[in-house]
Amino acid sequence: MTINGAPTALAARPPAMTPFEFAEVTPQLLNDENGNLFAFWIDPVGALLFSSAVAANAGSANAWTSPQTIADEVIAFSAATGNQGNLYVAYVIGLSVDGTSAGVYARAYLSGGGGWQAETILYQSQYYRSLTVS
Repeated sequence: MTINGAPTALAARPPAMTPFEFAEVTPQLLNDENGNLFAFWIDPVGALLFSSAVAANAGSANAWTSPQTIADEVIAFSAATGNQGNLYVAYVIGLSVDGTSAGVYARAYLSGGGGWQAETILYQSQYYRSLTVS
């Protein structure tokens, strides 16, 4: 089986349910060269969430980290892996809330203890407020 074009140690069937329920959402799954699996998804209230596990253990609910909120009021996103185990996610915020303007944003996760970096706004527009998740 391959994820993102790279072979993984997973069997040819989806992993068992994790501590977070995917019943109402379809996560974007990515893997890195170190055998880690990463899940990104938008929950029913619009929070963009992230969790990870060692791919070989992804079928065990205890293998996944607790979900982390990356951003709120998200209506779309795309994530990718990069060099040295870094992760990148771009997302659209549809509503201006708590000092965050509607627009397109990006965040990076730096491996090796760097964690999630502050969000960077790429494009700001009040017109995103009328978009919805499809």
